[in-house]
Amino acid sequence: MSQELSSGTAPHKPYSLRFPRPAYHKMQYVVMLTLLIGSVFSCTDPGKKEGAQDLSEDSNLSVKTRIVWDDTTLTRIYGQTPSFYPRMSAGRDGDLLTVFESEGAILLTRSRDDGATWSPPVTIAPPDGEVQSTVPDILRLGDNELLVAYNTRPPRDNRDENLRFGIQVIKSGDEGETWSDPVTVYEGGFEWTRGVWEPFMMKHNDEILLFFANEHPYSDSHDQEISMTRSTDRGESWSDPVTVSYREGSRDGMPVPVILRESGRVAVAIEDNGMHGNEFKPAIIGFRSVDELGSGYVGGDSAQRWRALKEEDQLEEDEYGGAPFLVQLPGGETILSFQTTKGREVPWSRSTMAVAVGNENAESFSLMPEPFPMDSSSVALWGSLFIKNDSTVTALTSTDGFNERGVREIVSINGMIRRSER
Repeated sequence: MSQELSSGTAPHKPYSLRFPRPAYHKMQYVVMLTLLIGSVFSCTDPGKKEGAQDLSEDSNLSVKTRIVWDDTTLTRIYGQTPSFYPRMSAGRDGDLLTVFESEGAILLTRSRDDGATWSPPVTIAPPDGEVQSTVPDILRLGDNELLVAYNTRPPRDNRDENLRFGIQVIKSGDEGETWSDPVTVYEGGFEWTRGVWEPFMMKHNDEILLFFANEHPYSDSHDQEISMTRSTDRGESWSDPVTVSYREGSRDGMPVPVILRESGRVAVAIEDNGMHGNEFKPAIIGFRSVDELGSGYVGGDSAQRWRALKEEDQLEEDEYGGAPFLVQLPGGETILSFQTTKGREVPWSRSTMAVAVGNENAESFSLMPEPFPMDSSSVALWGSLFIKNDSTVTALTSTDGFNERGVREIVSINGMIRRSER
């Protein structure tokens, strides 16, 4: 019999998954054996895909990096109602904040003990009638000031032109206690073939840059691009969007940008279903600087677009790898997460979360052990990463793998960064 997690607390033993203990033990044995026989993956692997931008001239990492997931930190952040798409941010005075989607609304919860326990969530963006508030992102603007972006979505069979897709933002000036009325960043169509999706924000100097997946311009196809818009007044108004990447006949999606330390280059993790077969694969779009964003888009055959994973870890044509998330450690290494069917023989909706470590140019990512190992009877979807410090990364996911009810819960685990000289 499996053991359930108690809300907001880490289990003492890693026996919380929904499949039988022997299967979990077997998976743990395989993971441990892999680590022992050489899964100390190098984040300076020289193998790079054909067509990748040559950013390696500044690469100076000379260590091997791996992630060891600490089962004692496995924590249920929220599990009362089906919940999805968690995103974590640093709060004031050492607090942690997590936003996520549940029942058509955006919720926020807070931890004052480094993620061990979490407050009851509060709704910060409710649904607007039949239009749901979905897939949030959170950005700290300054002392006490937070910005949350999210995606408005009409019903799937919608025919009402007044119910539309959109990207909206809300702002708090008191550390999340109260929130402004929503500001519309961009409005999409009313049909599900003309949607806008998955906003992600980053700061650069006095600007906020917001990236999103955009199929609204393509009324005659199922194509989708990555668009970007800017705000110079702390989210009060937004520029017209520009195209960042577009592969004709495909659907670039789910952008997560990072301004890389030292070099100032920009790496944007996306899902790309035109790179290797028809299934999505994790890819990186590279720019020399923030100023280059919007000066022209990255096409399908551009040298500024490359496959994220290194050669030996590439997914097969029929294996799915979507919903990427990208962060960079203070030490320079980049960490990529994505959801995948690799080794599972299931449809994409039954994916689990994978994590990989790359170099300081967001290249040659090596797969790590899974943060939430589970068989194909459970899923770990719409995950993200949060850098706590140079030696700790937190993985978050929406999963049904830790309870007997089959409810998708928000769960986190800490990974310890381990480095050794090459």
